[in-house]
Amino acid sequence: MRMRTYKFFTYGWVVGLLLVCFALPATATTAIAKPLVDAAWAVSRIGAENIRFLDIRGGGAADFEAGHIPGAVYSDYFNAGWRVTGQDGTPGMLPPVADLERLLGQLGISNTKHVVIVARGLSAVEMASAARVFWTFKLLGHDAVSILDGGMTAYRALAGAPLEGGAVNHEKAMFTASYRPALVASKADVISAQQAGGALLDLRPESQFTGARGPRFMREKGTIAGARNLPLTGLTNDGVFKTPAVLAELFSEAHVTAGEPLTCFCNTGHMAALGWFVAYALLGNDAARLYDGSMAEWSQDPGREIVKGVVAD
Repeated sequence: MRMRTYKFFTYGWVVGLLLVCFALPATATTAIAKPLVDAAWAVSRIGAENIRFLDIRGGGAADFEAGHIPGAVYSDYFNAGWRVTGQDGTPGMLPPVADLERLLGQLGISNTKHVVIVARGLSAVEMASAARVFWTFKLLGHDAVSILDGGMTAYRALAGAPLEGGAVNHEKAMFTASYRPALVASKADVISAQQAGGALLDLRPESQFTGARGPRFMREKGTIAGARNLPLTGLTNDGVFKTPAVLAELFSEAHVTAGEPLTCFCNTGHMAALGWFVAYALLGNDAARLYDGSMAEWSQDPGREIVKGVVAD
């Protein structure tokens, strides 16, 4: 990019310094954005220079190319590099920060862009994809990020919402992370929370929490001792988030106290991302963390207890 040069006369060195600063590329993120935006908001921001709609619908680019928000960029949630297999074989882990910086740069996302994450939006499970990507941005220190409530399903349902077809060409950018380790929990963190009586929230279906069923990779079906259960399917109405008041009541019914240190988990950190998003972004719990390895990692360790969960009254 060609840099604009300025010639200073009698304006003084302060004015000159300000002009130079404004001519340089910005590296800091913009202000904290609303965590949820609706389809009408999205339509009103189409073409805005500082907005980047990030379409993460999985399964290939066919749906994206058949119709997407004008100007959006596409990144397959399942295959683009948002999650990787860990060195110990744990699936769905956070990639190295440098790899994520490279991924965002290739998508034309810089530190000054307000990113709006667009999932398919038909269900809570699909909105968990958006929540996981939202968590990734927050973990990288980027606060200018929002989720389109209801995803493309809600957007298409809005009368007059424009669509664009085909692939999108965009310029690459530079993204620099400012990592926030407080938002992610390791296995050691979970053990510490467990020993201290901290809140552990299992976002999987009740049948997996109680051990009636579970994924094949688990050496024993069940949950982490001391965990409470709040199935993610109850957090949305067909992909549209329930109101904060209703969500707060659901957390209360799961015996999670507002604002208490909270660790969310599931099988691989996908479903849990939705619970983390609700606690952290919609209910304002800054002490909420996501256990990235979740049961996939926990169950690999024979020294870690797995119990049959008991549903709260």
